[in-house]
Amino acid sequence: MRKTIIYAIHSIYWTFYIGIVSFIIILILKFQNSFSADFYFKLIFNSPLTIIVLLSAVIGFYINYSLLFVRYYLNQKILKLILYCLLYSIAASLICTLIIYVAFGPKALFNDGIKSLLGISIAIEAIILFHGTIGLIIRGFITGYSDIIVKEELNRRNFETELALIRSQINPHFLFNTISNIDVLIQKNQTLASEYLNKLSEILRFSLYETDAQSIPLYKELEYIEKYIELQKIRTSNPDYVKYSKNGDCSNKMIAPMLFIPFIENAFKHSEKTKAIGCIYIKFTVTNDEIFFECSNTFQSNSKDNDHSGGKGNELTNKRIALLYPGKHVLKLLKEPDYYTVKLKITLT
Repeated sequence: MRKTIIYAIHSIYWTFYIGIVSFIIILILKFQNSFSADFYFKLIFNSPLTIIVLLSAVIGFYINYSLLFVRYYLNQKILKLILYCLLYSIAASLICTLIIYVAFGPKALFNDGIKSLLGISIAIEAIILFHGTIGLIIRGFITGYSDIIVKEELNRRNFETELALIRSQINPHFLFNTISNIDVLIQKNQTLASEYLNKLSEILRFSLYETDAQSIPLYKELEYIEKYIELQKIRTSNPDYVKYSKNGDCSNKMIAPMLFIPFIENAFKHSEKTKAIGCIYIKFTVTNDEIFFECSNTFQSNSKDNDHSGGKGNELTNKRIALLYPGKHVLKLLKEPDYYTVKLKITLT
């Protein structure tokens, strides 16, 4: 991709330049009333004017583009860059003058004595400096653009790698506690324990096989969340510990997988009063083109671990939401005394 862009820029530049030169020559010949196709092509391909205009342009452009930019500009040696631009342009001017002398003889340089030699030398110098400057600008543009693309690609890959690690890992505390609770429940109610074990199996299956897609049906995401909540309820005999509600039609709606669960996990992590009523409140409201999610939980403000930022997991989740729904989401994190609330609105269209 990068090479294609470079070739395209160079081709466009030189095509445009040759077109301008040809147009100027045509105007000169028209002004002199001596325009003809044969004379035009002879002037283009076999004249000192063509050698001056094209050769000096190519030399000046690529000396700055390939050599001086890499050696001095990238190392931020601006004064040396300017000095060597002048020195190389003088040397290139002497080379072009020598080529004209060898190819077309002394008359091409001394047609009007020393004045013609000075005029040709100054013209060559100006062309070399002009195209050398253009070469630096184009190389700077290509380098800057390439750096941006590389950084974006690295950021994207780093983000995807980190996100894949987050998504591939089930909270070990949740998994350990759930298995322990099911183990205890087996002795009391084998039927209920089997039901919870099936829910855990479905959660694991969802995490392994459903989350690789860019988007999944909304009802599947909510089913996963509901199973997760049911398993968390094993921790307490209080049926009102968690309040969950879902309003609206979830059919024919698609959503990015595992979008809400980090906030819900965070709520269970920080809510410790399992015997109180309404410690955690989770609500989904679905309209024709929007999803409203709200998750609130109590927490102990004097606890050593009262940071609800969620660490790197929630940081990645916030970035993920911003990337997946740019300009189509509103995320609010509200921290009040002894209460923490997440409000997220996503526009699906």
